[in-house]
Amino acid sequence: MPLTIFRSAPLAMIAVLVVVKLCFLVSIGPVFTPDSGDYARFADLIVGGGEWVNHLDLKAELISLTAFRAIGYPAFLALCKLLAGDAWAWLAVAAQMALSVFTTTRLYVFARTLTDRPLLAVLAAGGHAIAQAFYLDQCILTDSLNASIVLLAATITAQGILRRCPPTLWDAMLFGCLLLAAFTMREAGMILQITLWPLLAFRCLATGANLGRTALVVAVAALPVFAGVQIYKSWNQMRTGERFVTTGGQTALFRPALDLYRRGIPVFREDPLLGDASALDGPTFETPGQAFAQINGHLAQTHNMTPLSIARYGQSMYLRHWLNYPVERAQILLSKFDRAIAYMLIMPVVAPERLILWSGDRTPLPTSSELRRTILDEGRLDLAAALALRTLARVLSAVVMTAFFLFVPIVFLRALKTAAGRPAAMSSGIVAMGGLWLFALGYFIAYGAVHLEERYLMPVTPFVFICGLAMIASSFSRAVAFWKTISSKGGHDV
Repeated sequence: MPLTIFRSAPLAMIAVLVVVKLCFLVSIGPVFTPDSGDYARFADLIVGGGEWVNHLDLKAELISLTAFRAIGYPAFLALCKLLAGDAWAWLAVAAQMALSVFTTTRLYVFARTLTDRPLLAVLAAGGHAIAQAFYLDQCILTDSLNASIVLLAATITAQGILRRCPPTLWDAMLFGCLLLAAFTMREAGMILQITLWPLLAFRCLATGANLGRTALVVAVAALPVFAGVQIYKSWNQMRTGERFVTTGGQTALFRPALDLYRRGIPVFREDPLLGDASALDGPTFETPGQAFAQINGHLAQTHNMTPLSIARYGQSMYLRHWLNYPVERAQILLSKFDRAIAYMLIMPVVAPERLILWSGDRTPLPTSSELRRTILDEGRLDLAAALALRTLARVLSAVVMTAFFLFVPIVFLRALKTAAGRPAAMSSGIVAMGGLWLFALGYFIAYGAVHLEERYLMPVTPFVFICGLAMIASSFSRAVAFWKTISSKGGHDV
């Protein structure tokens, strides 16, 4: 009977997940956010063709759509438009959901192999399904597709470590091609791919490869993204005369300056190009969107800058502020890791609520000030249960995240020391968790150093949850074994 339960648990999880997601999709439909319009318009341009493919005047618009956004996700939407016509958004969301569910099954297999506990693996993989994936899968945004692709690359590599399967050069090429696909969805992938190199290197070293072979495998894996970046830059050079990937820095790279400004540092008044902009101290400047519009407008009108030169100026300003205000920048980086980040690993109540809110409907839950009165005065036991579940999930998420970031590096370094610095002599589970720890830490730092939103961490949070649970379960097992040993010795002495 127990074996039957263990075998059916993952199938039941997937079945329930599919049914619930379909119910929300039918009742709400595809969800559009402020960014969705850009992707849809870009997709229309791809479907329609036109001169923009071969020629783009960067001075024609302050925000040039085909230069500002990466082409990958709009190309995916364009394919959906060609296949489904007016129902393109439904097809896009259905495809995102299907890939996300498949990714959940791969996460289950990884968690099952890592922990050797079927029910714990169901909880670990299910955490991904009822966290950010639950609502982002249904949105016309890059996050779901990008995260699923990166998760597959990381899961395949980590699973290879657990099974002691040395990577071939074809494996490395597949790894790189997945990251290339992710890069076309979100251009930050050309930097973020570096966070996965240690995991791939660990797979090589854990399976007996020497340093030369390891370097070759990592180089082959890096080749697709490197080539893709150069091709993308060459395409932009052909149509604009300038080599670049996107002009996303027009907004993204001014966010760190806005963070310093909010701390009372006069970064705009002391800037050589922005110091004479009177609007920068206006009452609307606290709103990022309006602040970026004012910054871009001033640089374009007063200094005759193009979107690309504005993006490059944002990059130079960002680097200059790290040199001039290293302590403040470091403090801002650390401040990004707040309670919202700690609570994001598992969201059984918040994720459905957020999906409803993003769809434009009202939240089914009352505000915090109304919650106690509603539960007590109206006897709403359902709300009491939802509140209890939300609190339990938040506590579990915070504890698991703490365990992951605190204990995984300690266990890994101890094992590495015991193995005399040879990953091949270490436990494969510890090697995999060490690589995933560096992967997660790299994502946190990379986005935290510029601009961090919960959804940006979707490619790493499932591994934080899985490995954190594995650490807690392993510690609990050792504690139980130790207690039994002490108890048996005590009984024997008596």
